[in-house]
Amino acid sequence: MRLKNSVRMLKRRLLMLWADEDNCLICPYHRYKFDLETGFEKTCGGNALKRYPIEIRDDGLFIGKENKGWF
Repeated sequence: MRLKNSVRMLKRRLLMLWADEDNCLICPYHRYKFDLETGFEKTCGGNALKRYPIEIRDDGLFIGKENKGWF
């Protein structure tokens, strides 16, 4: 049950994100701006988002992940 609630909360938070006219993703809580091309934060500097390759197919959206071992 706890995991389901966490997933629901994460989905709600992700839906609150938006991009501006400069192609930056805006954090709804801190108002930090992250460049969608590089992942680097443009408001204060120093922070960066992890970037993952995505692929849109007929059967869904696939997000790639770097394989670093067993987990």
